[in-house]
Amino acid sequence: MLFRAQLALVEKGYENYQRADEDAQALLERFPGSQLKAQALAVRTDIAWELRRFRTAADYASQLREALAAGDTRRQIGVLVADAYFRSGDYRNAADAYSAAMREPPAAMASGVLLFQRVLAEINVEQRPGGDTLYKAAQSLLDEAAGTPGIDIVHRWQAEWNLARALQARGQTIAALKRVERLTGEPAAATMPADLYVRMAWLQARLAFEAGSPAETVRLVDALLARLQTPALATLAGSLKDDVTSTSSLLKAQALLAFDEPRPGAAREGLELLKKLREDHPKSDSAAYSYIVEADYYAARDAIVEARRLLTKLADDDKTKTNPYAPFALYEAALNAEKQAHYDAAVLLIERLVQEYPRSELVFYARLKQGDLQRQLNLFGDAQRAYEWLLNNFAGHQDAVRAEFGLAACHYAQAAIDPSHWEAAEARYERLLDRPAVPADMRVEAGYMLGHMLAQRGHAARAQEVWWPVVNMFLLDANRVSELGANGPYWMSRILLELGELWEKEAKLDQARQTYEMILQQKLPGESLARQRLARFNPGGSRP
Repeated sequence: MLFRAQLALVEKGYENYQRADEDAQALLERFPGSQLKAQALAVRTDIAWELRRFRTAADYASQLREALAAGDTRRQIGVLVADAYFRSGDYRNAADAYSAAMREPPAAMASGVLLFQRVLAEINVEQRPGGDTLYKAAQSLLDEAAGTPGIDIVHRWQAEWNLARALQARGQTIAALKRVERLTGEPAAATMPADLYVRMAWLQARLAFEAGSPAETVRLVDALLARLQTPALATLAGSLKDDVTSTSSLLKAQALLAFDEPRPGAAREGLELLKKLREDHPKSDSAAYSYIVEADYYAARDAIVEARRLLTKLADDDKTKTNPYAPFALYEAALNAEKQAHYDAAVLLIERLVQEYPRSELVFYARLKQGDLQRQLNLFGDAQRAYEWLLNNFAGHQDAVRAEFGLAACHYAQAAIDPSHWEAAEARYERLLDRPAVPADMRVEAGYMLGHMLAQRGHAARAQEVWWPVVNMFLLDANRVSELGANGPYWMSRILLELGELWEKEAKLDQARQTYEMILQQKLPGESLARQRLARFNPGGSRP
């Protein structure tokens, strides 16, 4: 059975794997004490690995390790267990398995490799909601490794790179910068492979910029650019050297633009450097992004026309429609046009983005912005088509609900001309209100709009039937009031104010008073208006 299983494993293919696994399983079940147990488990491990069932492979490899006598093969299988856990996404067990492997490393495997993998697993463990943003476990491991004999510096630096980038991504810029500064200050830094040293030096400069130290950024970039010209970095690949040179020049320009006030002439120097970057490295990503950097500089100083010119030039120069920054440039240009109230121009820029870059991730948000702008231009029919296009093409998008709100608003705006839009708007708002997956503040807004429309059409009782459950669900339920977010309180206040008006019209003054008092008790927007209305019931002064 074992020979047949091994032969089927060599022949590969799903059916052969299935037969081999069945034979190995049969051997283990019929002869649990067989001397061939380890070989059978090895077959099952190999099959699970080949079929990319890594969690299963980890289980079989763990059994295989226990079945083996102490020795190098057993230690190798321990690493396999860790790798299988890692590939399955079970990073906690992977980190523990790498830890065990580091205590008994295989003869042919450097301890630095295991350290690198263990640190990477610890980082992944914390990259979940609520995870440790400082990655203390990974930091502790690397701090200990710095003084441990047998841990090679190259793998340690590579692990430090991963940790620094992870810290940077979680907003822990200062912590990342301190670690990188310590590394580049080590005596052994000068002996590092050229590519690794250059990447770490660039990261240090980038982190200094993000930490708000433009002067230090300029100093670090100048030092890096100078070192690129030395014999010590002669072995650096030409493509990497060009990439580091261009990205470093861009970073220096950003730093110069950032501290123009304390250093007179810095902005002029930065703008000149951006121009030189485009001349020296015209096909680089940094050259393309330099237009966006320069446009941001002008936009921040209300030079919107120049900002738009630079952004549209970036898109104009992209003849092949492959520049990854061009869609963003068009989107930014549209936002700048919106700031100037040039809504027609903004709509045209967005349409260009959608037509020229249909696969861009910005298409959804661009079309959404287009619909919003068309509503501001009172082009509700065009806006309606934009939102419908989004819902037809991006129904599963995380922000599709915003398109649904826009579409409901379009129907509401057109209802005065075409009464059929009333039903469409009411249906949209009702669905948004009833869907638990819609954020609470949006559900409250939908509830307000639905009740408001009903009240407008003289259906006061139905409006009350809509509004009061919304108040009960999101305001009076202490467990849910925190879900209202930033906009929910505004819409809740509008519900209460209009609900109070309806009670007053029906001479239900106690209910009206209680409704207005909720605004004061919950400290909602519109407190002054609520006090004014309460004063009508209590001429001597409103209730606190």
